[in-house]
Amino acid sequence: MREVHVTSIPDICLVLPSGELKILANVAVLRNASPVFHAMLGPDYLEGQTMNNTESTPEIDLPEDDAKAMLLLMQIIHMRYGELRDAVAHPEFLIDSVRDTAILADKYDVCQAVSLSFHVLARLDKVPEMEDMGDLWSILSASYIVGNRDAFRASSARLIMFCNVAYSTVAFTISQTGGSRAGSMPRQADMSICMMLEEKRARMRAKVSEMIGKNIQCLVDWAEEDNSWYMPRFSYSDSLDRTLLDLTCSIDEMPPKPSGHKDLFEAVLAMLETNGNLGLCFDCVRYGAIKDHECTKLAV
Repeated sequence: MREVHVTSIPDICLVLPSGELKILANVAVLRNASPVFHAMLGPDYLEGQTMNNTESTPEIDLPEDDAKAMLLLMQIIHMRYGELRDAVAHPEFLIDSVRDTAILADKYDVCQAVSLSFHVLARLDKVPEMEDMGDLWSILSASYIVGNRDAFRASSARLIMFCNVAYSTVAFTISQTGGSRAGSMPRQADMSICMMLEEKRARMRAKVSEMIGKNIQCLVDWAEEDNSWYMPRFSYSDSLDRTLLDLTCSIDEMPPKPSGHKDLFEAVLAMLETNGNLGLCFDCVRYGAIKDHECTKLAV
């Protein structure tokens, strides 16, 4: 059995499923951070009464909680950010753990603490490089749960740019995997997000198609040679790829990279990298209210 200290003054031991992990934590930190732990470790509950009736470090069983996620949550609550960075940087770290941690944060009512540390937990600097739609959906779900607007916008933007299947398919596939992946968001929110993503993607496709129509020359030869650098930036679906490859070229030679915003590829690239333009607004999705200061700049 592995024991992990998340504080230098432990006075409680959290025992995770099957005794695979024991986390030595601090009661005062837990009660201060979480209303749930505050009540659980108080005199009105068995766990709190157990603490007062033992001379050794009391052990609290948490049989329903994921061990890895609970360790991450405890590291956040106890502000062990160095250990948290090491954990998420480990090659075997799974993005699913981000979602699991968010679910536990919601369960113990410490979402605000997790949201403030989400850039470390979710490795937001890696989101622009993610290619697995399931991982991106995990980040999207976790950021929705804990209320991290930046992560929600970044992951939704990536899904809009690079997901070529129905978003409901991604959500359904994850829901069928079982375990902590299932039911991480309320089903109504899941479907609402799917519809908003579909709408955003459709509007973006229309925008790109309009730009292609106005700049129809020299696309195919450019795309068929050594210019794959551009393709992933605006290939939103197989249908758009086919549209690009069906176009005819009227100019024999073009520079290897776009030289100005008048060029189609540069224009598309500029549009995509105007940041907030693609991602969903967290407030609109979560609270159902359009806020001008958030959404006027997000319209595609």
